[in-house]
Amino acid sequence: MLTCGGPEGQLEFAWAGAGVFDVRVACCVAATLHAGGPDGGCQLVFRFRMGPEHGSAPVVIRVDVTPEWSRSAEEFMRAVWEECAIPDRPEADSPAVDFERTPHGAGWLRSPAAPASEELFQLVMAHVNADDI
Repeated sequence: MLTCGGPEGQLEFAWAGAGVFDVRVACCVAATLHAGGPDGGCQLVFRFRMGPEHGSAPVVIRVDVTPEWSRSAEEFMRAVWEECAIPDRPEADSPAVDFERTPHGAGWLRSPAAPASEELFQLVMAHVNADDI
């Protein structure tokens, strides 16, 4: 579940039985919609900067949306862009660079990564994000 409480409010991401991430809308530097997945679904990508007291690395949340919820996701993102004044992409000089984990499109095979590959990806991204300021 994903909710937004307006420009002065909170963005809340809730995963049933797993946890909640609740953050001020003002911390969101970009909210991007990647439409047209191979199955008709889409992906929402939110980038946050929490401030110096929380470290310099950005927080990035990617939400995969199934095809039957794609239209609702697009409407939600339009509301986030307009009502909360969150840009679709970060400013050109913003350190919140868009890293695409796996490309979409013909010719690419996608499957879940093995645990060792996932661990390596997380280590590399932590290193890259530590240097992006």
